[in-house]
Amino acid sequence: MAPGNITIASDGSQVSWTTEGNNDSVIVTDQYNNVLYQTACCDAVSPVVIPPSVYPASGSYYFTVQVANKLTSVPGAGAGSNFMLYDINYTMITR
Repeated sequence: MAPGNITIASDGSQVSWTTEGNNDSVIVTDQYNNVLYQTACCDAVSPVVIPPSVYPASGSYYFTVQVANKLTSVPGAGAGSNFMLYDINYTMITR
């Protein structure tokens, strides 16, 4: 089954997905692309609660959410190959 089905709360308080991957991440940036929040490497677990302190002022904030399955053993592939199956969501919210 493919990972994903990502939902981002309209107020930016939480990110969730219904099917876990094994290489999931959430990043929140401001309008200048400064990273304000990032999950620890390399497999976030849904739901991810975003602390209110991430939003220092009113404005636009940008979410990059990746839910992925990484396969490092792919039959018939060359040594060192891997295969990634993603669900990626890019969303802007205004707070």
